Amino acid sequence: MTVGERIKFLRKQINMTLEDVATAIGVKRPTVFKYETGAVTNIPPDKIEELAKVFGVTPQYLMGWTDERTDSTEHTNQPQSYFKTPEARIIARAIDQMPTDRRQQALSLIRIAFPEYAHLFTVEEDDLK
Repeated sequence: MTVGERIKFLRKQINMTLEDVATAIGVKRPTVFKYETGAVTNIPPDKIEELAKVFGVTPQYLMGWTDERTDSTEHTNQPQSYFKTPEARIIARAIDQMPTDRRQQALSLIRIAFPEYAHLFTVEEDDLK
């Protein structure tokens, strides 16, 4: 599988559009399309790292150098693979890109819209680390 094929496979696996990926890594939609189709093969290393983060894999996996998707020695509090659904990834990605005041508004709106789940959208001590 080529790097482009891996990018496309991973993107579709988590239900992201070309636009979603482009926005996440700071390029335009056609650039991601060119990555996927192999029209651009010299993807900048910083974009490989950003793509890997978006997909929750290591850069080595994305490049095809290993079949292991994650680095077992790397430990983060909330890796991309933590999200179990595409919707969770989309919500997290959107909120991460908002200014602080808008993030708080988004949480408030979710609490109002879904009062039965409001308890799930509260800040806990671990969230602040």
